[in-house]
Amino acid sequence: MRSNLPFTTYMKAWKILFGLGMLLSIEASMAACPGTTGSVAKLVCLADSLKASLTSSQVSTLQLPYSYTNSQTWSNLPVTMQARIGIKLGTLSAAQLGIANALVQELSGTIANEGYDEVEQLLLADAFLALNGGGTAYGSGQYYLCFNGTPTLTGLFSIKFGGHHLQIENTYNNGNMVGGTPHFEALEPLSFTSGGTTYTPMAQEKNALAAMFASLNTTELASARLTATFTDILMGAKNNGAYKDWIFPATKVGVKVGNLTAAQKNLVLDAIKTYVQDIDDAHATAILNQYTQELNDTYIAFSGNASLANQNDYARIDGPGVWIEFTVQGGIVMSGVHYHSIWRDHLRDYGGAGSSAGVQTSAVGISAPTAVVSPDNLSLLQAFPNPTNDWLNLRFSLSKPTDLQVLVLDMQGKVWINRAYPSMQAMDQSLTLDLNALSSGLYQVVLIADNRKQTIKVVKD
Repeated sequence: MRSNLPFTTYMKAWKILFGLGMLLSIEASMAACPGTTGSVAKLVCLADSLKASLTSSQVSTLQLPYSYTNSQTWSNLPVTMQARIGIKLGTLSAAQLGIANALVQELSGTIANEGYDEVEQLLLADAFLALNGGGTAYGSGQYYLCFNGTPTLTGLFSIKFGGHHLQIENTYNNGNMVGGTPHFEALEPLSFTSGGTTYTPMAQEKNALAAMFASLNTTELASARLTATFTDILMGAKNNGAYKDWIFPATKVGVKVGNLTAAQKNLVLDAIKTYVQDIDDAHATAILNQYTQELNDTYIAFSGNASLANQNDYARIDGPGVWIEFTVQGGIVMSGVHYHSIWRDHLRDYGGAGSSAGVQTSAVGISAPTAVVSPDNLSLLQAFPNPTNDWLNLRFSLSKPTDLQVLVLDMQGKVWINRAYPSMQAMDQSLTLDLNALSSGLYQVVLIADNRKQTIKVVKD
């Protein structure tokens, strides 16, 4: 495992993969597209830079018209067994490859052994497989980059990057990141040495999940144990079978996190972080904030051995938003076992495409109105006048004393008003919001009490 070092210290690993020329090209590409790390504007700039370096034929391979079917096209099988869409890394020049990898770096987090660091290590693992029995079906050159739709600040598109044991699927809509899942990772072998350095890319996920279960007492472990045997993750790729998208189990099983101690809850969050921190830092923080608010209604479960050391051991985290699976499988190319794991989101997979709610417009980290569960404590009675030119009156009822938060967001998820009302009494209440400073358009007014929400759409004339 490597320490959290600056990007330039990874030069040794990149020399092994692609050569010094690509490193210099990455740095040049990133410098040519200044801006906030992980911002949609920077991603669009890098996408445009990559397209400018390609022939028209290569661009038509890289960039496809947006479709949900394209979003669903990914696999955990070698590309010789299951075709991918997009442009193959192995066909790019060093300069083109540098821009492509700069873009992937922008999609990814900066935490050591997570994010882009983990991407590098998983690519090295595939290169190791190619040299140790896998042959040409494996290797970093067998990974693909695809623009599903035209990267732009005013439209819908996703950026897909993946191959054998990695799939990144980030979706953007009108300048907002609206989904960072499905995010699939797998590893064979569990540990390997390349260029004199030993890597264990998925040890942090496995160890965090095992620590979460190790904190449970005997009764809690019994409640968390599943009787079924899992030979793979449930919500994986279609491969040659049926699509797995949007078929989450209807009933959550295992131990409810809301019944655990504060220390145990923190261990659940630690496990979730090893997945969410794979995407860029700013969006990861927003999603973690949402998952933290939803933690009490999240469940954890396992099958087999809770230490996740043996074949068919399995772990799951299932919340209102988050869905994580981890399974231990038998070796394919090499002896021993290997890991399959996935992070999905009940509302945000593919940015919501294919779901009953449809493509989301608000940025990740904000629960969609369709997912809001009205708490018994809070009843929004009226919002008037609607439409309004200036002032909005809210009438609502609280059944017990509570702290209240009121947000006004535009349809892109930007927060324009954020007010806190501590210790409100249990009674019919009313508030008045000044909307004079807002531009004309459609807004969401959100009332939050006890980590649950009531939402209403309001038109500002």
